[in-house]
Parts: sequence; structure tokens; C-alpha cells
Amino acid sequence: MLSFSSIAYGDSIYSSGSSSISVTATLSWTSNNCAVSSSICGTNLNSSNFPNPAFTVTIPGVTLPSNTVITDATLSFSFANSSAPGGYSLTTYNAVDPGYWYTVEHSYSCGFFSTCYDYYNEYQSYSYAPPTYSVTGSLTGTFASVASPDNTASLGNQNGGSLDLLAAGFGSDLGAGDSLTLSGNASSDLFFLYTYDGFNANSTADMSANLDATPEATLNIDYTTVPDPTDAPEPSSFAMLGVGILGLGVIRKKASR
Repeated sequence: MLSFSSIAYGDSIYSSGSSSISVTATLSWTSNNCAVSSSICGTNLNSSNFPNPAFTVTIPGVTLPSNTVITDATLSFSFANSSAPGGYSLTTYNAVDPGYWYTVEHSYSCGFFSTCYDYYNEYQSYSYAPPTYSVTGSLTGTFASVASPDNTASLGNQNGGSLDLLAAGFGSDLGAGDSLTLSGNASSDLFFLYTYDGFNANSTADMSANLDATPEATLNIDYTTVPDPTDAPEPSSFAMLGVGILGLGVIRKKASR
């Protein structure tokens, strides 16, 4: 009995892409809440008024071998949040309460058994000290969508995750070798703490932090290779084989007569 079967060979192919993001978050901050009696003053601040750049990551298309069927296609993506120490410079600083004037009485002898007085003003100044700052910047990001020339899908504004591209309808795009483009948004921030080692001071500081991040994405395709149909006998070959067997039976019948 003759039997025929097709054999599939499993394999995988990968492609990946990344993008570089560099921003500088800056802030000018004026402190004005330290009174004369305070020895230490401080605050924490998170602000959203910093660069929030959009970014894209492109994954080059792949060329699959001929006679293949894609069995699985997974997109993986990640944005590694980053942080970095920042710096600052004091542009101005001065006393909250600079001091006060007071009157000094001065006595002196001005004759026989006589004492005279005069008065003058003196200024008593308060001491003050500028603050020191501790500055840290952070850069975070999320992925919004992935697109091919003919399709698009949401990535849910996630920091990282994966997507079944076949279920999302990208099968024909992947088979055609189309590239994928992921779009997202980054967000930078500054966190700082300022402390007065002395007291009684206002100050204005210019703070900044240089921040970098590298969003990445990877495409993994699993596929099977189906042998070329020309490797199997054609239907006409089966027909000829049947005719031959039938003819052999007729000949045997004539010979028995």
C-alpha cells in the first residue's frame, strides 16, 4: 500500500529595534518659607512641567523562507525607567528678616558732677545661610500603539508587555516582510530636597538633570516549512498506475481461458 505525508519543519526568526531618548529637565525654584526661628527648612516637590517627548521604535521586517506558515508571532516591548542625580546653582540668596535698628544711649561727663547723654542708632543684623539642594531626575515612558503599513493595534499605554500579532491581525503583514513601528510617550520629572544648614534665608536655585532611556521592542515569529508540492506524486501518476494494474488483470483472465 502506498502512503504519502507532508513533513513540517519548525523554526523561529527574530527581529528587534530600539530608540534613544535624551532630555534635560530644568527648574528654577525660589524658597521663601524659612523664618528667623527656623534652624532647618525643607520641602519635597514633584512637578510635571518638564520635557515629555514622544518616541518611536521600528522593528525591521523579516523575510521568511518559501512555503512557510506562521504559527505564532509575538511582539515584546519594554521601557526601562531611568533616574540620575542632578545639579543646581544658587542664583540669589538673602535674609528673610535682615535685622533691626535700635537706639544706643551714650553717657559722658560734661561738667562738675554733671553727666550728659547722647543717642545714636545701631543696626543688629540676623545671620543667614543659603540652602543646599539634593536633586534627582527620572524618565519614564509608555507604549501607545504598534502599526504596520496596513494595520494598527493599541498597546494600552503600558510600560512594557507583549502582544499576539496573529490575534491582532498582523499575519499577512508579517508574511509580506513589513516593518512594525511602535509609538509611545516619555515623561521626565525632577525631585528635590533643600535644607538650610543655618536659617533665615530666601534663595533661588536653578536645578537640572540630564536623563536618558532606551525603549526596546522584539518580534519573534515561529513558523513551519511545508515541502514543495512537486515533491509528491501527481494525480496523473496514480491514474496511470491504476490503468496498468487493470490491464494486468485482463491479460491474466485471457491466459486462463
